[in-house]
Amino acid sequence: MQVIRPDLPGSGRSPTSARLSLEDFADAVAKAVTALGIGRANFAGHSMGTIVCFHIALRNPKLVKSMALLGPLLAPADAGRQGLRERAAAARARACSRSPTPSSRPRPRPRPGANSRLQLP
Repeated sequence: MQVIRPDLPGSGRSPTSARLSLEDFADAVAKAVTALGIGRANFAGHSMGTIVCFHIALRNPKLVKSMALLGPLLAPADAGRQGLRERAAAARARACSRSPTPSSRPRPRPRPGANSRLQLP
């Protein structure tokens, strides 16, 4: 089994677009699964990742073999929404201050049987 842990756009070393949304996160993961030729995949998500998994399943059901959802949420709690908005604004600000050219650092290539971290465009 191969485990791939994607850095969603705006997280880790993945670049950020001007827009950050759960739909964009789901589309980025679906594109990566398709590009890697995985076909149907087992998805796991925790907290906000469960919402991303829901969106993947709704938008691309043929990609989903199974889902393991830990601490699932249907939507962010009202109390946490302001913090999410502030983090999104900070990520957008970082994205706008970065150079539009791609990083010169090579991206890691997933190896079969490895626990791989994948940067999403």
